[in-house]
Amino acid sequence: MRALKSIVSYPERGEGGNNRYRGNCSPKLIEDLIGYFKPNEICDYMCGSNTTKAAADKCGVISHTYDLHSGFDIMNCEIPERPEFVFWHPPYWDIVLYSDVMYKAADVKAKYGYDPRVLDLSRIPDWSKFVEAMNYAMMKQFAALEKGGRMAVLMGDIKKKGKLILYTDSARIRYDCPKG
Repeated sequence: MRALKSIVSYPERGEGGNNRYRGNCSPKLIEDLIGYFKPNEICDYMCGSNTTKAAADKCGVISHTYDLHSGFDIMNCEIPERPEFVFWHPPYWDIVLYSDVMYKAADVKAKYGYDPRVLDLSRIPDWSKFVEAMNYAMMKQFAALEKGGRMAVLMGDIKKKGKLILYTDSARIRYDCPKG
């Protein structure tokens, strides 16, 4: 196992998930996190193409994975367990759109009864409202952790119209989270 670092690069992507799913991370990152923290289970509430499940299966760890495209909305659904370990890879604002791009909104609406485009955090047009939603989603997951649980967040800064937009310049951890 490699040493845990805050900046990582994997020349070989590894197996698991779908590398055609925009924003998909290397399963090796999740495998390294599992190897370092040694959880018995891992939860991912924005699992995309389910890279977390593939990595957990490879490591022999139980996984609970959810996504807007599979009937779970982080902003409005209750987190169904008290996770020991959470991996979260939130959207990069509106850089990569998910609903009706990576999956068909009509399929989700037919199966789960809601239009994911309305709930999709990657479709929030205003930066400050996006940051507010990210703060809420992060604290909701953090608050659900079992005592002593851990949360790993994969995020990146955004370059838009020649400007670098840093999460750290805008994001504030809020303990008075608004109702979703």
